[in-house]
Formats: sequence, structure tokens, C-alpha cells
Amino acid sequence: MITIHPRKVLFTLLVINFALAAIYIGTQLTQKLEDPFNLDAEANIPAWYSGAQLLLIAIPAAIRGMQMREENPQSHWKFYILAALACVFLSADEVGMIHETIQNIMRDKMSWKLPNGMPANYVVAPVIYAIIGTILLVIFGKATIGFLKESKGRAAIIIGGMMLVGGGAVVDVLLPGKASIYEHAGEELLELCGASLMLYGFLIKLKPVTLEVKSD
Repeated sequence: MITIHPRKVLFTLLVINFALAAIYIGTQLTQKLEDPFNLDAEANIPAWYSGAQLLLIAIPAAIRGMQMREENPQSHWKFYILAALACVFLSADEVGMIHETIQNIMRDKMSWKLPNGMPANYVVAPVIYAIIGTILLVIFGKATIGFLKESKGRAAIIIGGMMLVGGGAVVDVLLPGKASIYEHAGEELLELCGASLMLYGFLIKLKPVTLEVKSD
């Protein structure tokens, strides 16, 4: 039997998050091993770790959704399945660089810059994701309201989600074009810690899980 302690999981992930931020700052200052630990880059250790965190969130979210459906098909279980699918997509985006591909496609079509000096094509993917997310929450409005009426784990999931979106989209877009390594570290740390908090929130919502494998 495998026992999972949500608080220990959260503490472990937070330690890793801050360690990655510290390593990023150190490697940028010393100009050694910059690429493998660059929080502001893709296809490296922090990006893969971030993608793994997001994928992990999908597991307890999906399991809790299936548990709720089994208990009561009329419950708001669809919210949890939607959250799981969203995290799977965001994980694929982080590892597969989907939003970077969108930015590159729009680079020549949006030549102007934002007030902070950042190219305008950088906001295309966040805006598209925000629109899709809003539409889905409206479509599954009843399930969303049902989730908001819960208490256990709700605050961790909501606050973590706000940190994840805030770090990955809002703060990232608002940062000046020539932001310092400390600003980039803070922005990425906000995103990583948000994902860790969301995972904690979904874990404490789980009821005991048993795995039964039947032979054919």
C-alpha cells in the first residue's frame, strides 16, 4: 500500500522550486550551465520539471472526478475532469512549447511592441487560452459553482491557480523587456509554487484509492 502525505509532497516541491530558482540565479551570475537551468528558457530541466508538476496535478483531479461520479452522477464531477484535462494540456504546452510555436507564427503578423517593450505576439497565446478557459467555465458553469461551494482544498486550488496564471501569463507579459534575472526568477517561482499548491489542494480532496487488477 502506498501512502501519500499531501503536506510532505507540498513541502518537497516547494524546496525543489526554490532550489531551481537559486540555481538559476547562480548559473546566470557565474555564466556556467546557463542553458540547462535557465528558468526563462524552454526544453531544459526547469521546463520539464514544470511540465511534470502540471501532469501530476491531473492525476488526483481525474481520480477525484471519477470518485464523485461513482458516488453521485449528478454531482459536479465534470469540473474535476475539466481541471485534469486542462493540466494535461498545460503540461504538453510546457514540454512541447505550444505557445512558443504560436508566438513564432504570429511574429511577422504582429510587428508592434507592448508598452514594456515586449513583442505583441507574446500575448496571443495567453489571450487565446484565457478565452477558451472562460468559455469552458461558462459551459460547465453548474459544475464550477458546485466546486466553489466546497471547502476542503478549495482555497489551495484557487490560490494556486491564480499564482500559476499570474506567473505564467500576467506577470510574464507585464515584465519589462529587459527584466533582471531576479525578476525572472520571481515570476517563474510564482508559477512553480502555484502548481505545487494546486497539487496539494487536489491531493487533500482525494478519498482512499485502491487499485485492483483482474486477470483476463
